[in-house]
Amino acid sequence: MQNNWLFKTYMRLPLWGKIAAPLVLVLLVMSLFKMLKVALGLAALGGIAYVVIFAYNKYNAGKDA
Repeated sequence: MQNNWLFKTYMRLPLWGKIAAPLVLVLLVMSLFKMLKVALGLAALGGIAYVVIFAYNKYNAGKDA
């Protein structure tokens, strides 16, 4: 563990860096999960819209406008 470059770099940071680095990592992970939640919500809305439009077109296929 002591020879790991990431561990060595972290240990060379000043005190404020040792506090800020994990905080930034936590904030980035939280924003990633929020982005995934939004993306999955938009994908679900798109899927629902696709099914509704497909059903509407299938129902109105034989009718003249």
